[in-house]
Amino acid sequence: MKRRLPSVDPILAFAFGALILLGCVMVFSSSSILASNHFNDPYVYIKRHMFFLTASFFLLYVSSRINPDLWRKSWFALYGATLAALAVTLLAGKTVGGAKRWLYLGPLGFQFSELAKLVAVVALARYFDRYHSRLADWRWAVAWPLILLSCLVLPIVLQPDFGNPVVIILISLIMMLVADVPYRHLAVYPLVAVPSLALLILSSSYRMKRVLGFFSLWGGADRIGVAQDGTTYQISQALLALGSGGFWGKGLGDSQLKLHYLPQPHTDFIFPVIGEELGFLGGVLIVGLFAVIATRGVRTALYTERLFERYLALGFTFMLIFQAAIHMAVTTALAPTKGITLPFISYGGSSLLVSCWMAGILLRLSRLKK
Repeated sequence: MKRRLPSVDPILAFAFGALILLGCVMVFSSSSILASNHFNDPYVYIKRHMFFLTASFFLLYVSSRINPDLWRKSWFALYGATLAALAVTLLAGKTVGGAKRWLYLGPLGFQFSELAKLVAVVALARYFDRYHSRLADWRWAVAWPLILLSCLVLPIVLQPDFGNPVVIILISLIMMLVADVPYRHLAVYPLVAVPSLALLILSSSYRMKRVLGFFSLWGGADRIGVAQDGTTYQISQALLALGSGGFWGKGLGDSQLKLHYLPQPHTDFIFPVIGEELGFLGGVLIVGLFAVIATRGVRTALYTERLFERYLALGFTFMLIFQAAIHMAVTTALAPTKGITLPFISYGGSSLLVSCWMAGILLRLSRLKK
């Protein structure tokens, strides 16, 4: 008789399910008017969202049943396939909003920079698991991991995409700390990462405007002189929405922000819509659910005995948490404006698929007991 797998962490599963359900509600609420005006059908975006959600649930279920050894053994195939897909995207991808990030197969498009985040965690988990005994040498501790990451990050930067590389870099630093890379070697990391990020900002006029616009919100537009050119328009509208929601919110469906004040309220700025419609309590609910994922994800990592599984659990946990934190920081003027989705909630098939893939692996790891 085949032995049954232990049950998954029910609290972690509840947090994922609650965020996904809330995402369905908020995608429809934030996109219905936009869809009506553009397609004469208020259900266009929610129907697409439900299509990808069906595929995402299937991926979540399958990945929650697969032995983690599969990811350890197939990491190089995943890494190579993702690099190839990113290269093909640069050559033959569809340009949307000035960025070539989408690769289409018929009517379906996929953003492989989202998949690169998952692959980066798997590759680093395998690397630090295999070479853990060599991390006293800076070449094995920092140089090779940076090369491994640079191959993924560079084609994403060339699309151009700035948000996903930042998330990957932050998570890689966390994984280095968890892998007990000596602090003296970690000093090399910011010496490479910080100038690289600064160069990316300085080399792009629109990124510079966004950074200056961010500081103008706190330092006064008269000192910086960029608020009047529209660079702070989105975040100003987001703050107005969050403030007008009050404690209880205006009510589901009653957001004013989604009435064409922001171009994509169902994706990069969905958190202010939640704050306006569901109020402070809605925002606290979102933060609380991600806090549950953070605590249960770390607990899952501590309950695993093998290094690869521990790194995998921590990497995926912090990947989801950091992306959510950056989304909320951007939409509350705590970070410069950058388009990045809120995991499980924002509209976007690629983000939803990859987030559910990570969730499935985390649930599978939560089955492991000491």
